[in-house]
This record gives sequence, C-alpha cells and structure tokens, in this order.
Amino acid sequence: MAAGFGRGGEVMVPSQTFCATIHAIRAAGGVPRFADIDPDTQCVTPETIDAAITVKTRAVLPVFYGGRAVDLTELRLADRDITVVEDAAHAFGSHHRHGRRVGATGQLTCFSFGPIKNITSIEGGAVVARNRREAELLRAMRTLGIRAGQLTRLRE
Repeated sequence: MAAGFGRGGEVMVPSQTFCATIHAIRAAGGVPRFADIDPDTQCVTPETIDAAITVKTRAVLPVFYGGRAVDLTELRLADRDITVVEDAAHAFGSHHRHGRRVGATGQLTCFSFGPIKNITSIEGGAVVARNRREAELLRAMRTLGIRAGQLTRLRE
C-alpha cells in the first residue's frame, strides 16, 4: 500500500518465496508476477527481473533469501516508475554489494522479527519508509487505520 502501485498493478516477486509475500501483494490490491531465481543464491537477479517486467509492472519485491541482498540499481527502475520494496526479513545487518546496509538504500525495506528471523521479538516487523507520507500511512496501518485521536475517543 505504501508503494502506491494501485489496484491491479503487477508486483514482480521471486518464483520461490514464502506465502506471506504473495499475501501482502494481494492484500494491497496487487497482482503477483513471478520472476525466475538464480539457482545458486535462490534470489532474483537484475537479469531475471528485467526479463519479466511488463508495461503493467508497478513494483518489484525482491526477497533477500538467506540474507543475500539483491542489488537492482543497474535496472534504474525509478526511471520506469517502478517502486522497489525490499523484503529483508532475513537480511537484518546485511550489505548490498556496493557496501550500503540493507534498509539504508532509499527504497522501502521490510524487516521481520518473527521467531525464525535473525532478530526476533516473537512477532512483528518494521518498514523503513522513504518519506514522511509513507511513514504516516504505515503508522496508520499498524493500528488498522485508526489514528491517535480516534484511539482516545474509542477509550472514552
């Protein structure tokens, strides 16, 4: 939803991923479109993403399988009006090949704190937003769209 791809927009996702990746795309009104993975890394590559992009593609959701950061900067997706949403559920503390930490790339980045992740709090997660608008939307979404003033009124 924060990526703003709109209902019916295609979201590129690895052909091998956990079902929650697809659930998130569908919950936001998107249509998953699968890209092949590299058999050695189990991750998409710039080449497999580029081969699968269509005119309907609005976002790319690379999954950093096993903590391996996927660097898609050479594709210049922003020039094509395609948003990158990094699924860094297993990549907290990882680096991209250019040395920048995952979550510090200027892309939307999602972390998970579930019981099988490298940072855990039993459940939960975090999203690194790119701007104030996205951050405010994400804060509202974490409480099912109820804003702070509304919460106060509900308690009365």
